[in-house]
Amino acid sequence: MFDLIFSGIMTELQELGLEIRHGRMVDATLVKAHARPNRKVVVETEPTGDEEQAETPTCEASDVVVKESCDPDANWVKKGKVSTYGYKAHTMTDSNGIVVCMEVTSASVHDTVMSHDLIDKAQLSEVDTVYADKGYHSEQNKEILERRNLIDRIMHKRKCNEPGNETTVNRNKSISRRHYVVERTFGSLKRRYGWGRTRYIGLLKTTFYQQMRCLAFNIKRTMKLISLSPI
Repeated sequence: MFDLIFSGIMTELQELGLEIRHGRMVDATLVKAHARPNRKVVVETEPTGDEEQAETPTCEASDVVVKESCDPDANWVKKGKVSTYGYKAHTMTDSNGIVVCMEVTSASVHDTVMSHDLIDKAQLSEVDTVYADKGYHSEQNKEILERRNLIDRIMHKRKCNEPGNETTVNRNKSISRRHYVVERTFGSLKRRYGWGRTRYIGLLKTTFYQQMRCLAFNIKRTMKLISLSPI
């Protein structure tokens, strides 16, 4: 139902003058869960009166899992040194930052495996360009883009012991200068539209929450682009 609503409103925006620009930027961002995650605490078990008492009684420490989360769809992921419990919004934008499509998964789903779903959902035309960071570098993604006759602009990720290459470094820098658009969109969605943390529990409600705010962002962004376009 939401896909129909999204498609209908985007069609109306295009009739008002919105032009979906060439080039698609793919990326993902973390969304914190509304529910608290499970946490493990260490409790001390006091000795009972039936046990043989030592001169200095001691307590035995044991691990107890305290089940506080009521959101079974959320999950943990560690990025750098920071662990996050929640979801991940996999998103594709055009070069203006307009969100073309998105998918929401638990946070533990890797970015790479979702790129083909976004490409399918966006229904890209041939010779369109797909930009992505090093997290999407894989032989499978390269084959998908080649098979669909799409231009590959995924940053190259060096393998272990692979020597540096100036050509590859310059190519990655060139991609980064275009790819920043989707990161700017994430910044706006998190600062002004509540994308940083969901207000609901469960994947379905969280997806709808993210999608509605995404649509509101597109409407506001479109009005700005139309106002700045020459008459």
